[in-house]
Amino acid sequence: MSRFETSVRMRGRNAHLRDQRFVVPDRIGSVGFCFGGGMSARVACEGGIRGCVIFYGENPTPIDRLRGIDGAVLGLYGGDDVKINEHLDELVRAMVRFKKDFEMRIYPGAAHAFFNDTRGTTYREAAAKDAWERVVRFYRRTLGA
Repeated sequence: MSRFETSVRMRGRNAHLRDQRFVVPDRIGSVGFCFGGGMSARVACEGGIRGCVIFYGENPTPIDRLRGIDGAVLGLYGGDDVKINEHLDELVRAMVRFKKDFEMRIYPGAAHAFFNDTRGTTYREAAAKDAWERVVRFYRRTLGA
C-alpha cells in the first residue's frame, strides 16, 4: 500500500486533502452533479468541507451521516426529477434535525441533469443560469472572495 493510500485510509480523504501544501485548509468546497452530487454530500459528511454543493445527487446513506457535516450545504434539484426527489423530504428533515446550514432550490419543469448543456432534452437554460449564480454567491459566502 502506498503512503497516500495509508494516509487516506487511516485519517480520511478530507484530512489528507487539508494537509496538502497547495490547499487552504479552511476554504475547501465540494461540488458534484448526479453521482458526483451524491459524492459531494458524502465528502461533506466527513467534515472539513466549508461549502458543499449538490446538483441533483442522491442522499448519503444512512441519512444520519449528515450529522458529520460542519459547513454549509446548497442543494439544487429539478422539479421533474422523480427518482432523486422522492427522498428529498428525508434530506430536509435530517438537515433540520442536525441543525445544518442548508439551502435548497427546486426548479419546476426541470428534469435530472438540467444543468448539462450537452443534453438538449434535459438542459434548462434559465434554471442552469440561476443555479450557477446561486453557486457563486454560496461559495463567496462560505469560502470567501
